[in-house]
Amino acid sequence: MSSTTQTPTNDDTFQLYDFLVEVICPPGGRILCGANPGDSFRLEGEMLHLPPGQGFSIYSLSAILPLLAAKQRATHPND
Repeated sequence: MSSTTQTPTNDDTFQLYDFLVEVICPPGGRILCGANPGDSFRLEGEMLHLPPGQGFSIYSLSAILPLLAAKQRATHPND
């Protein structure tokens, strides 16, 4: 049996990626939670920005927020 040892690094810095998240629906598909195709929000660093006059369901956000946090930065070698 072989084992792999990872050397921890002292540099714990990372860069956060900015995202544009947009609602996409196939033609004839059904969207729940009041969203419309093309609705979107931007995630810039840790700040979430909605276009003026547009809302976003808290239930939809709760489903996607863990994924955004995981994809917003490269996986650290110590993760």
